Amino acid sequence: MFMEDDKEAKVATQQPPGDDEDRTEMRAPLQYPDQEAPQHASLLIISGPSVGKMFALDSKPKVIGREEDCDICIPGGDVSREHVRVEMGANGQVVVTDLGSTNGTYVDGIRVDSHSLRDGERFQLGSTVLIKFSYQDSIEEAFYRHQYEQAVQDGLTGLYNKRHFLVRLGQEIAYAARHRDFLSLIFFDIDHFKEINDTHGHPAGDMVLKRLADLVREELREEDLLARYGGEEFAVLVRGENTSQGLQTAERMRRILAETAFSWRDESIDVSASFGVATLSPDQTKTPEEMLEQADQRLYEAKDAGRNCCVGDSGQ
Repeated sequence: MFMEDDKEAKVATQQPPGDDEDRTEMRAPLQYPDQEAPQHASLLIISGPSVGKMFALDSKPKVIGREEDCDICIPGGDVSREHVRVEMGANGQVVVTDLGSTNGTYVDGIRVDSHSLRDGERFQLGSTVLIKFSYQDSIEEAFYRHQYEQAVQDGLTGLYNKRHFLVRLGQEIAYAARHRDFLSLIFFDIDHFKEINDTHGHPAGDMVLKRLADLVREELREEDLLARYGGEEFAVLVRGENTSQGLQTAERMRRILAETAFSWRDESIDVSASFGVATLSPDQTKTPEEMLEQADQRLYEAKDAGRNCCVGDSGQ
């Protein structure tokens, strides 16, 4: 079929011999949207924490470091609190300046104090973070942002995915240790979710997952991190909350789910969830694996207690 269609297409575009001067083959010109769109200076993180993130540059200098009040925050790794400053001059020249960092700033493997960046050039912070400077038009910017979203977001709910969550868990543990603060990890999953799928169908299950994500997101602070961990399982990282406070946060989420009416095609669906809370206190040292194991254990204890409840670490 494809061969026959291809032959027909070739016959249709052939010119009769000897008739080249009278007949012109009509071809539509290629169209490129925003062909004349201006290009903007930008930074793209291509290695290390926050890989894939893109940041637009403007006339205001940008400080890059691991502190949250930096213009571009890159947590974790061996990035200093305020590592470098990137600024654009009146002539459009972009200069990166090291701010006395501990682990240095490098271009082509050479440690630099200050360097004028060329389009497409890369610079490195310490040993783990590699940043590419380039000029992008709006189409390229949209492409890279889409790529980043695809890498870190769950396609159904729009929440962060498991891969990104695990990266952030390590970063948040390091942050809590530096600031001698609490960190709570909340695991929860939907009770009897398989029955929802079996009774109402998988589209109904997808609706429940998306609605749940929206409801829970409203109960959290902007700095809290909510992720879909897998299937009907979700995880939340909550800074600065001990076990009691983490349980209060979990209880708010549990209550809003239990009190919300879910329905699919005029049929009501009972939705509840069980929650487990693990907490890292300032006097403790825990690995990400230990935090995950403890939160998972608390979640199973909540299910053993009858589901639709919250269980946290004792003695904290």
